[in-house]
Amino acid sequence: MAHFAGRMFVAASLACGSCARTLLITSADSSEGLVLTSAALAAHSSVEILAGVDDVRSANAEQLLNKGAQLRSLNSSKKLPLSAFTGVDAVFVLPPLTDDRVVRTARLVDAAVDAGVPQGLLLSVMGADSGLTSLNGYRECEEKVQKAWPQSHVILRTAFYVQNLLLWAPSVASSHTLRLPSHGRTPWLFESDVASVVLGMLGDEHLTL
Repeated sequence: MAHFAGRMFVAASLACGSCARTLLITSADSSEGLVLTSAALAAHSSVEILAGVDDVRSANAEQLLNKGAQLRSLNSSKKLPLSAFTGVDAVFVLPPLTDDRVVRTARLVDAAVDAGVPQGLLLSVMGADSGLTSLNGYRECEEKVQKAWPQSHVILRTAFYVQNLLLWAPSVASSHTLRLPSHGRTPWLFESDVASVVLGMLGDEHLTL
């Protein structure tokens, strides 16, 4: 099932009758993951949030811990322990912003499936199937999640994060062009919006797609 949730494209095959009670967010100590996980924690949803971090001693992991998050050591650059997924009803996979994102995402998905996690979600991007070099691998990550959880997956393709505008400002100022993998108007999106959509689908007050 596909749906445009205002600022992002949602492709889902999810039985809301079995809504998740515990959500594990991967790469929670990345810059993107920190914002998403922090927003999810602040929402005080019926969904319990677990923060999967690459390094439990990182500054971002410490921030999450101070905000009340339960940390799970989840470094996808190496073999993952199935115990990291104990008690998890759904895993929200944030592909690492690295050249090996496909391999690391596959490692996360395989471990979650082997541990018996019943639902999988993936954060992807608009234009994942556009062929742009900068977006290489996202479509492969989508297919991995769809095959792993054919009846209980969610793919979120986000549009333009407004936070990135400051990072791209010098390039935009010099070229007078904002290059995005989309056509026509592009809506502004905050990373916290993603957390709201995910919790809305998995919580008691789930969204109807």
